[in-house]
Amino acid sequence: MVHSGVLTPNIVLDDNSRYNVPFILTLEPLYFGVLPKSVVPVVFAIVVAILLGLPIAAKINGSLQNIMLEAKRDSMDRFKVD
Repeated sequence: MVHSGVLTPNIVLDDNSRYNVPFILTLEPLYFGVLPKSVVPVVFAIVVAILLGLPIAAKINGSLQNIMLEAKRDSMDRFKVD
C-alpha cells in the first residue's frame, strides 16, 4: 500500500467525542440577477473614475498631439531641401 501526504494517527472516536457544528450560509441579494449588493459601491467608484478620467485623458491626448505636430513641423523644416 502506498501512502501520500501526512498520515494521521489511529484514534478511535466514540459518539460522545463528535460534535455537531452549525454551518450558516448567508446569501447576498443580487441586483440585476448577477451583481452582489456589496459590489455596487465598487462599480459606482469605477464608473465615476471613468467619467472623470475621459475628459482629462482627451485633454492630455490633445496636448500631446499638438506637441507631436509641432515636433513634426520642426523636423520637416530642418530637413527641407530648397
